[in-house]
Amino acid sequence: MTRHLARAAVAFVVWWAVLLAIYLVLISSVTAAEVVVGAVVAAGAALVAVVASHAFAPASTVPRLRWRHTVWLPYDMLAETAMIAAFVVRYIVRGGSVGGSFAEVTMTAERPAHRPSHGPAPDQADALRAYGVLLLSLTPAGYVADDRAEQEPTSGGGVVVRVHRIGRTGRFARLVEQ
Repeated sequence: MTRHLARAAVAFVVWWAVLLAIYLVLISSVTAAEVVVGAVVAAGAALVAVVASHAFAPASTVPRLRWRHTVWLPYDMLAETAMIAAFVVRYIVRGGSVGGSFAEVTMTAERPAHRPSHGPAPDQADALRAYGVLLLSLTPAGYVADDRAEQEPTSGGGVVVRVHRIGRTGRFARLVEQ
């Protein structure tokens, strides 16, 4: 309990300081009355921010994207943009279709300790599905066509997303799918 209270206090102070600083930067003249008004309003807004963040805190965990994976994202974005540009030029010059393919990707999450023999809880499955849709849609040559929201999680504790890709799968997408 004290750890949660300490985190809430630190979050409150950080919110308060940032909001007060923004207020003081945005006002035209800084007087003592303006500082007091800004401090009181920032304290109220910081309190609302801390209470809201605890009230709406996600009750689930999803796999964390390791920072080494994000190194490949800019490269893949440039490479896939160039690949799509080449497809467009080839289509304009030669005609025909660009094509593409669908793939089903199963994303898995850690099983909670209180549900060792089952897949993720419904809120975890939703969070995992949203995580997969976001990460697998970041690069230009792929998008999530169907997130299978109506399905239950797989027996292995994962959710299935259907991805459409043009050309090869970039390294970032391959790392996310692992």
